[in-house]
Amino acid sequence: MYAGYVFVCDKQSLNDCIREKLLACSRDAMMSVEEVEEDSVVFLLTTDSNTLIGPFTATGSRKTGLQPGAWEEVTDEHDASENIRVKWENLHELKNPEGKFPFLKDIKTCRLTQLQTQEMLDSLEKAPLFNMKQSHRSSARR
Repeated sequence: MYAGYVFVCDKQSLNDCIREKLLACSRDAMMSVEEVEEDSVVFLLTTDSNTLIGPFTATGSRKTGLQPGAWEEVTDEHDASENIRVKWENLHELKNPEGKFPFLKDIKTCRLTQLQTQEMLDSLEKAPLFNMKQSHRSSARR
């Protein structure tokens, strides 16, 4: 089984997350990125569009030389050391994931159980591919 995590963003920061290949746990559910091991499964929840995107794969942890984050200018929101670098092959998006995964409505921690991780992987595998170009156009209209 895989170690899994849900990180949170909004539509506005989604493109930055994808472009920089960096994700951060929300401040409300903050955890130490030291917990995230290389090859852990990571999902991204966009709160304002209620969409789960993934799977991403963590490419490092602080123990293995995790690169510092991209959000230095937003120090009141995220500490740069609390971002993780990720990679991916095929991203999928699941709309309204809170219906299937009610715990997403009020995330208390970014860490998932092994069962939650596997269920999310299974659901995303059946979901449509994430359209990065569409995401970029939506935020460019702002």
